[in-house]
Amino acid sequence: LDGLQAKQPYVDMRPYKLFAYCLPLGALIYLLPIPISYPLKVSVALISTVLAPTIVTNRYTRQTRGLENALPDFIRDVAEGRKVGLPPEGSIEALATKDYGKLTPAVRKMASQISWGLSIGKVISSFVSEVTSWITKVAGTLMVEVVDVGGGTVKSFSEMADFTRKVNETESDRRAALRPFVFVVYMSGILLVFSTFTMVYFLSEPASVLAHSPYTANLGLPTVDPGTVSVLLVTSIFDSWIVGFVAGKMGNGAVSDGFKHALSLVTISIVAIYVTGLFIPIKFS
Repeated sequence: LDGLQAKQPYVDMRPYKLFAYCLPLGALIYLLPIPISYPLKVSVALISTVLAPTIVTNRYTRQTRGLENALPDFIRDVAEGRKVGLPPEGSIEALATKDYGKLTPAVRKMASQISWGLSIGKVISSFVSEVTSWITKVAGTLMVEVVDVGGGTVKSFSEMADFTRKVNETESDRRAALRPFVFVVYMSGILLVFSTFTMVYFLSEPASVLAHSPYTANLGLPTVDPGTVSVLLVTSIFDSWIVGFVAGKMGNGAVSDGFKHALSLVTISIVAIYVTGLFIPIKFS
């Protein structure tokens, strides 16, 4: 899966570092003598490892996509400023009062730095070093080259705005095309729990019937231990947790996007265990 997807030379490591910090918390919850069922205990431990990374990753993702969506409009407005005779520096200063969503603080900061006398190359280079979006980094680097080498012509800025917009549309189309496959992953997580319950039920029910029969009650027929059932259910929960990372890699091209899918799948799995237990009477510890 990783070999089939396009690679970006920049990877934001902050969610992965936070995930590494949360792993000891999950281990601690697992080792504590909490008076709850074993599958629920493991679920809480797994959720604790991905809850904080999920929140942080969602915030970073909204920030990144907000920058990428607003960047073509900003570059297009700079080109419009060049059409009326403003230099690139003047165009950026004139756009400081316009709302660009997530890009607005960066535009205002660039306008302030230009008003202090910094060159546009240093201003944009500073902006590029602060953002975490690879597309934004590329567009910022191209802006520096357009100004320094190309003279900052209207055509150069217009073509760069079109290029950035097409890249964003391509990424959006790719995510939309892969979204149905992520849904399949969720269905597989639910079916994994249900199939485990069904397998245990069909293995234990004949033995239970024979054990209560007056003809076979004294044969000492084996029964399914509740501890064994718990281990099987925990295995399905852990598999769902792992599959969540695969869903993130499949849907967005980044394993960090799988934190939210792992959280959702573990939650769905533990809920499915208790809901299925209402219809299939199986004991687990």
